[in-house]
Amino acid sequence: MAEEQEQLNLILRVGANYMANGKQGDHPLKDIVHWKIRRFSEKADMLVLEIVNLGGEAELERTFDLFKPPPIEEFEHTLQSIRDRLYRGAKERGWEVDLNCTATPHVGVRFI
Repeated sequence: MAEEQEQLNLILRVGANYMANGKQGDHPLKDIVHWKIRRFSEKADMLVLEIVNLGGEAELERTFDLFKPPPIEEFEHTLQSIRDRLYRGAKERGWEVDLNCTATPHVGVRFI
């Protein structure tokens, strides 16, 4: 019974009719990018931030269920691959990109 309720709560929280309202805890990307709240691990959160800064937010949402990501080592590895690919693509298209600068607005911010 508790498992059914948990599944129902998940469906209600992330289902097709779910509308994010932007509050803390509402969505992993909003928590990391806007609220500076740690959702996964320090490394994963920084990779997510860099991916978003490189224009990869939609790819993150297509690739993962961010409410239930894979084990952290696998998640970090895949995030690193996505970030590296987006970075290389940006450089190849002539963007002036510096990985250290993609997170410039957030450098020095410690996640809660």
